[in-house]
Amino acid sequence: MGAVVVPTSLVENVRARRWRAFEEQARRAFVGSPGRLVVLRAAPVPLSGGEDLFSRLLGRGLAMPLPGHDPVLQLLALEDLVEAVRCALLRPHEGPLNVVPAGVVPLRSALRLGRRPRI
Repeated sequence: MGAVVVPTSLVENVRARRWRAFEEQARRAFVGSPGRLVVLRAAPVPLSGGEDLFSRLLGRGLAMPLPGHDPVLQLLALEDLVEAVRCALLRPHEGPLNVVPAGVVPLRSALRLGRRPRI
């Protein structure tokens, strides 16, 4: 029997639905409480030696990007995420906040920054 291939967009839609359901559960849990709920939806924060997807993709072994294909990424610095958490604690906002950088980084530049050799 052959492998079943699920289009990436369907997988991401499932993840997005699950995340929205999680946020909704959290929102309901805070109804009537004296606290406030702030959800930070942060861009990836790759770290040297990190175990998350982007840290592994950008920091280990060889990379083999497709010729002529250089997609852009939104990557957040750890310091920027810390600042976003600080602002969320100090400001009276409630609900979801997207935490993303002002610009984008082409994949090849991100690989160079991560000192990852390309094939």
